[in-house]
Amino acid sequence: MNHAVWKRLFCCLIVSLVFIGSAVCISAAAEKKYPSSPINIYGPFAAGGPVDTINRVFAKKLEAYFGHGAVVVPQNKPGGGGSILASYIAKSARPDGYTLANISGHHICVPILLGTGSYSLKDFTIIGQLVVFPSVLVVPADSPWKTFQQFMDYAKTHPVKYGHPGNASTIFLRVENFIKHFDLKMEGIPLKGDSETATAVLGKHVAVGAMSAGTAKGLMAAGKVRVLFSFDKPTSFGLPADTPHLAGVLRGAAYTDIEPGQVLAVNSKTPPAIIRTLEDAWKEIMKDPEFQKTVADLNLGLGYMDGKTFTAKLPANMAVLKEMLQKSGQLK
Repeated sequence: MNHAVWKRLFCCLIVSLVFIGSAVCISAAAEKKYPSSPINIYGPFAAGGPVDTINRVFAKKLEAYFGHGAVVVPQNKPGGGGSILASYIAKSARPDGYTLANISGHHICVPILLGTGSYSLKDFTIIGQLVVFPSVLVVPADSPWKTFQQFMDYAKTHPVKYGHPGNASTIFLRVENFIKHFDLKMEGIPLKGDSETATAVLGKHVAVGAMSAGTAKGLMAAGKVRVLFSFDKPTSFGLPADTPHLAGVLRGAAYTDIEPGQVLAVNSKTPPAIIRTLEDAWKEIMKDPEFQKTVADLNLGLGYMDGKTFTAKLPANMAVLKEMLQKSGQLK
């Protein structure tokens, strides 16, 4: 090879190294300055409702945390039982930290199991859990079951119809999992949301209603229902401390509940430095008194769980979800 060819190759090598070095420096600078452009945080439902409210409050808190004129825009990408937003984060959004999702593990996992989601768990990085949507079982105020134990004793030997907000709801899947674990003779009646479930309970069309704690608290305050059981820690969202709840009933027994929380998630290819920045922001916002008050006012729970812990629970959750989807006929 003559001298001229060697010279050209050497020049090309130098140019390539300079280009690579420049790209690395630019990338590092971009991460260091994050955020340097507006961040979008998407929810899986249309505007209005508790998830949208949390999205807006969290966006404001992110702006305050970052300071220096940072802009965080709450957005909505509803439809497909959460799969539209999950697909967008996993496959369409740029993994640069400027597209976040306020989504539930249920919204990510169920489409994977049903085959309607074009992604896997590996496509997401969970930053941390934002809130928990607590679930309860209620009965009419004049129900003959005065205690949860009375109800359990009856339901183990007699059929009991319960109303729920629909077969796609987390509440329904949690109740079905509970029924299986305790071998209860309960039959679910799918209804359209909490309002129809409440109407069915008050009209005595079903003996028990499975609904959100927020709906139940309003009915309880009006003297129309009694909360027999809470799947979540009752004092976390304003129920009496002596309300029977899952941890108390299990008494340490092995049980895999379906995680009812909304999480902050990004595409898994997001640079590690940006993920760490978002994790730090999440930790601070979860301790913010105003954010905590908003969560309490919405009758939600402040489920502090970091992303690594939440992610570690997802495979077991998927196994339970699969079984419950098969039981309900949604998955063959």
